[in-house]
Amino acid sequence: MKYLKYIIILSVTVWVSSCGEPELPFDRFEDVNYGAYARRLSLDGEFNYFDPANSMYTLSVEFYDEDKGQNITSYDWTVQHINNAGGDDSEVVAFKSISAPFTMNEDGLPSATMTFGFQEALDALNLTIADVNGGDNIEFQATINKADGTSFTVTNTGTNIISSASFAAMFTLNAPIICPSSLEGTFDVVSTNFIVAGSYTCADGGGPAVDPWTGTVTWENQGGGNYTTTDLSFGQFPNCWADAPANSDDARVVDACGILSTSGADQYGDTYAYTWVSQTGPELVLDWVNTYGDAGTATLTRQDGNDWPPLTTN
Repeated sequence: MKYLKYIIILSVTVWVSSCGEPELPFDRFEDVNYGAYARRLSLDGEFNYFDPANSMYTLSVEFYDEDKGQNITSYDWTVQHINNAGGDDSEVVAFKSISAPFTMNEDGLPSATMTFGFQEALDALNLTIADVNGGDNIEFQATINKADGTSFTVTNTGTNIISSASFAAMFTLNAPIICPSSLEGTFDVVSTNFIVAGSYTCADGGGPAVDPWTGTVTWENQGGGNYTTTDLSFGQFPNCWADAPANSDDARVVDACGILSTSGADQYGDTYAYTWVSQTGPELVLDWVNTYGDAGTATLTRQDGNDWPPLTTN
């Protein structure tokens, strides 16, 4: 057996001008301002449109500068509402600040834990939940201040400090306003008031024309408030047309922060509009119509016995 030894010799040649000091491709440490940043240790939470009073983010950081964070005097945050529904963004306003002396962690670094409450942010912006939309953002921006009068933000801190996992500098918290949706399930359906092609009764369509029609419909959660459905028409096609349920691969029921609608079309290319009528506990009543002129009223009762969340339609 042979044993091979590899010796790697690294040589660095520095070319020095005969006219004096070498020209370096970087600033020397002693010639630059010393920065500072807060390294993210943990960040958890969410802003729930339906529960602003109990929605928050919790952030834990430790501070770094040229002297292990000892020269940092304060960590200041502003807040702004970003309107993603086509309206104007809010003004940037002061949100909260924490100041030295900070808690020292086991590594000998100043550290802090802060909370960013949804309702707290709305109050700072002089807004109510009615002034924002699901899908908007609440954006927080930080400034670190040092004893020598210098300040550091996302605009004067290197991108490697911000984006690198090893540094994870925390200068921005972008909190989307989310609307958790849990409409999935199988529902007992009672359908009445069927109309065929805009002007005919269900009996004119050639189906069994039972009134009321009873059966089940299942909505399966696809994420983001989108649900597949086993029947867009709640039994109208089988009952009035002796046809397969109204459906297709792209047919969806959509929950956009409590506003119920549909997307996609049935197997004939017709789209559907739902109109909220009423709801009581596990029972939801909807009127519906499609672009062919079929229509009806459906009462959906959750088989799991849970109450429907607050819903409406445009």
